[in-house]
Amino acid sequence: MKLAKTIITIFTVYLLFIAIVNALEIKSLIEDNMLLEEVNQLDSIVVLSNEKTSSFIINEQLFLLNEVIYENQQQIFLEENETRNLYLDKELFPNWTSGDYIYYVNIINEGKEYKEFIPFSISSYPDIPLEVNICDNKNFNNQNKIFMKKQDIFLNINNPLEANIKIVLKDENTKEIIIENKESFTINKPGSYTLEVSVSKQGYEDKTTITPIQILNKEITMTKERVSYHTIIIILAVVVIIILAVFFFRKNLFEKKPEKTDYQNS
Repeated sequence: MKLAKTIITIFTVYLLFIAIVNALEIKSLIEDNMLLEEVNQLDSIVVLSNEKTSSFIINEQLFLLNEVIYENQQQIFLEENETRNLYLDKELFPNWTSGDYIYYVNIINEGKEYKEFIPFSISSYPDIPLEVNICDNKNFNNQNKIFMKKQDIFLNINNPLEANIKIVLKDENTKEIIIENKESFTINKPGSYTLEVSVSKQGYEDKTTITPIQILNKEITMTKERVSYHTIIIILAVVVIIILAVFFFRKNLFEKKPEKTDYQNS
């Protein structure tokens, strides 16, 4: 019993020790998507906080397009429950540019190693809000991506910033057709198409939405439907006639009794 209590005490102390050693918290101050002006106003990139007094060796790297554009090593000392911000040295680090970044920090503390990868992207300008709806009627109560040839295809482009709009229709051979009418258009040839709606405006990032469209041959489809329908009707009619014929034939056969002859009467 005494041995069991000793083991439980040792195990509890071990868990508390692990909890204290692993008490380092790494909090990123960078959002997934940021504007260039927001990043330039950002003083620190990561916040460290720890529950016990200790020293840390910190290795930092910043990647852009899989290339290291900034790296730094430093040693800091944190008091109990102290919080410390990590700053990128602006003298060593070049000015921010648009692109996809990864910030990597490696922290060594009392034989323990902490690693953190923080991916984020930076845009020079904000995106243009854009929403494109395609429908077979002006009320846009039946949004669709499959149409018949020569059928009216209606467009509803939500462009609150009134940016410049370019509409391009591409067929399977990537042949481009510029759509001038921004409200509706028709396609005369069946096949697979993509509708690209692009918007641009000074001070904003260009934006493009791509929507696949399928065009069917209405005449061929309707002809096949008629042939199939008529064929089914004819087959059903023939089957009904055969069933009725068999029914009446069997009925007459059983109702007709043979007449008695003089020989049978005697």
